[in-house]
Amino acid sequence: MNTERFPKSPNAWDSLGEVYARNGDRANAIKSFKKALSLNPSANIRSNSEKFLKELGGVINDSGQPSRIPGSGSGGILFVNVR
Repeated sequence: MNTERFPKSPNAWDSLGEVYARNGDRANAIKSFKKALSLNPSANIRSNSEKFLKELGGVINDSGQPSRIPGSGSGGILFVNVR
């Protein structure tokens, strides 16, 4: 798997997120897109990961990073921050 061979590649994590999303695995898709965003991706990968996170109900805050509602625990309550 590319994320094992290239664990610091935002593109690998973004692509894995797309596979999970297309196969209906929302939780793993969100984790993968958040990991991609945490690795300082290029603009096109950032845009794609953010787009999918919004579609999946992941949170994108004003800095463009995924976030959770404070105090919501590891599961978190996810919402969409519309700009």
